[in-house]
Amino acid sequence: MLTGVAKEWYSFSEIAAELGVSHSTVRNRFRREPDVLRVGAPGSRRPKYAVPASVYARVKLSMANPPPTPRR
Repeated sequence: MLTGVAKEWYSFSEIAAELGVSHSTVRNRFRREPDVLRVGAPGSRRPKYAVPASVYARVKLSMANPPPTPRR
């Protein structure tokens, strides 16, 4: 039974599945965001990242409301 409590941390795979985008799209968008943690072995070729719920919510909102494109 779901209680409506949000997770505190998300993986790139979870975000990609929820948003319906590729893993590389999520990686490119979230990798350099502040407060995103790189977890796993140092120097690993395929590091894992942990995205806080607050960062995920902020970026998800910005993806849903992109800035207007300037007219030429």
